[in-house]
Amino acid sequence: QFHIYPVENIDQAIEVLTGIPAGEADTSGKFPAESINFRAEQKLLKMSQTREKFAKAKK
Repeated sequence: QFHIYPVENIDQAIEVLTGIPAGEADTSGKFPAESINFRAEQKLLKMSQTREKFAKAKK
């Protein structure tokens, strides 16, 4: 048995699939700490920092 859930955007789909709020950025561009978008942003920042360290090490 399965269910069909209509969604208008990926944030709604993420919430349906995970049960965790996707999260909306506030006026300063920050996401709520308990949101999926916050977690995604943190992982992207870490990857970016790792890439920058790697690039500096090659010089």
